Amino acid sequence: MRKQKLLFKEEQEKLGEWIRGKDYIAYFLSELRIGKNADDTIFSPQEELLEAHFFDDTEYVHVFQYKEEFCAACFTDEQKEDCISEVHFLRNRDFAKVECRKYISYDEYGQAYIEMIRPVQLIGR
Repeated sequence: MRKQKLLFKEEQEKLGEWIRGKDYIAYFLSELRIGKNADDTIFSPQEELLEAHFFDDTEYVHVFQYKEEFCAACFTDEQKEDCISEVHFLRNRDFAKVECRKYISYDEYGQAYIEMIRPVQLIGR
């Protein structure tokens, strides 16, 4: 199963380790940034940052605001899980598609449902 870790403002250095080298989609008030090889500079200007997603084949980090503070949740794939992979088209000049993974869980009656959807990789033109 995937682990979820919450990271609050006092642990920003660890956040830099989590995101380094990953693909990203970051939403700012004035722009949308999509790219590869993320680093700490992606958060600038922080006052305009709304939320950001950092991802690769094994990890997904979601940075968001909670109670007027930035925090992050990190999800790590530990073993083979039931999932469905899909490719979605982007309207972006550098990247044509994003591969996403839907994780399947089962309720107490054995009924399958999608527990989480996350981006896995950006695919260039």
